[in-house]
Amino acid sequence: MHNYATRMKYYCLFGSRDRNNAKLFPFDKNDKKGIGSNFAGLVDYLLETRWWRPIPESVTKGAKGFKNADIIHTLFNGQKLDFIVNRKTHLPVQTIAYYVDPHTNQASQNVYYNLLDYIEVDGIMMPSKFHIGGQNGVETLSYQFNVEYNEEIFTTPPPFEDGLEAWKVKSKP
Repeated sequence: MHNYATRMKYYCLFGSRDRNNAKLFPFDKNDKKGIGSNFAGLVDYLLETRWWRPIPESVTKGAKGFKNADIIHTLFNGQKLDFIVNRKTHLPVQTIAYYVDPHTNQASQNVYYNLLDYIEVDGIMMPSKFHIGGQNGVETLSYQFNVEYNEEIFTTPPPFEDGLEAWKVKSKP
């Protein structure tokens, strides 16, 4: 969990039952707004949020495999991030994250995020499938906007037995 408004976070390894691994602590000074090495995050789906604002640098036409596309070249927290946008629908079909090794300052492997099969969710077109280039399989996505949530998850790690439902508001018996 990353709370960008308070710059506090906690995390725990998937499947871990050790509650001590999930303590709340502040983003450290080297944490670029707390997103660490996975700097793309929700930018892949939402393009911009209150906390993540890629800075447009230029636009070019066409790309490998995307003849009717515009490529929006941006900088995001000092790193290059490109959005490949369908010229007709104006929906992103791919983002490319250009990673730089912080120790050598050399470009490392670029990661391609493919956004597939758009559906309408609360009036917003969102990809229903997501594929990371170079990896097997396509992830099916689901979304909810403006949901009620358990505000305590931003101040106290939830009980492990709540699992993936911990963010939801608990119904009163």
